[in-house]
Amino acid sequence: MLNNDSIKLLRECDAGIIMGVKSISRYINQYSNAETEVVSIAKNLRDIEEELEIELREYL
Repeated sequence: MLNNDSIKLLRECDAGIIMGVKSISRYINQYSNAETEVVSIAKNLRDIEEELEIELREYL
């Protein structure tokens, strides 16, 4: 079982991931004329963060 500090840290990380995913998604939509390669990088980053969130939630 995780101690309180560990749980608090994981919750902060989770909140940051959620915020990051929302921001990346918003900017992908906002900058629709961005170069395909840049959009691909942003989508890849969003996917990585979403996977990290799933992994992190296993501990909460």
